[in-house]
Amino acid sequence: MVVASATDDPRFQPLTAGELPDTRIEISALTPLEPIQPENIVVGRHGLVISSAGSSGLLLPQVPVSQGWDRLAFLDGLCEKAGLPSCDWQRDDISLYGFEAEVWRESE
Repeated sequence: MVVASATDDPRFQPLTAGELPDTRIEISALTPLEPIQPENIVVGRHGLVISSAGSSGLLLPQVPVSQGWDRLAFLDGLCEKAGLPSCDWQRDDISLYGFEAEVWRESE
């Protein structure tokens, strides 16, 4: 998944060899997924997974913080990651799960 995240994420340009010296690795150990209601999401604490009709997406708890997102922008961004329309998290047939993460970062 490390290689895929660096080379196959459609939201970003692939990592190049020239960027490797300035690249730092971050590892997130996730707790088990649990169903979560949108109103119970705490930005910076919860990561999210959304699933609907074969599409799914995951965003770590640190993503909305680094992007400056509030809870609603976090949910919309999660839908985008899954390839869904931004407000699809509001649909009744969507599965939404929360988790927490312990994060380790490579030092500078």
